[in-house]
Amino acid sequence: MIRRIAKRNQVIIDLEEICDYIGNDNISAAIRFLEAAEYAFEELAKMPLIGQSWKFSHPDLVNIRFLPIPGFERYLIFYQVLDECIDIVRIIHSARDIPTLLEEDNPF
Repeated sequence: MIRRIAKRNQVIIDLEEICDYIGNDNISAAIRFLEAAEYAFEELAKMPLIGQSWKFSHPDLVNIRFLPIPGFERYLIFYQVLDECIDIVRIIHSARDIPTLLEEDNPF
């Protein structure tokens, strides 16, 4: 069953900021990043459990999974599988403080 993808507002901001950052050096790479992200979203819609679980200590984050963006593996899509959709929560570079960002930015 293909699920609907629901992107939170912060995800749109994340995509724009990452695209701007990559685009400062290479516009074509920024376009490839957006295409790769959309491809990853489509794959999640078809196979929601392809991502891995992340070991969060916060109890509200135990169901959050992640999937690296193909070709941009340091950028991780954080999401949760819901009955009605795949809830895309954030896209975060792996070098950042991921638990803090998700705990502070997301009401679950």
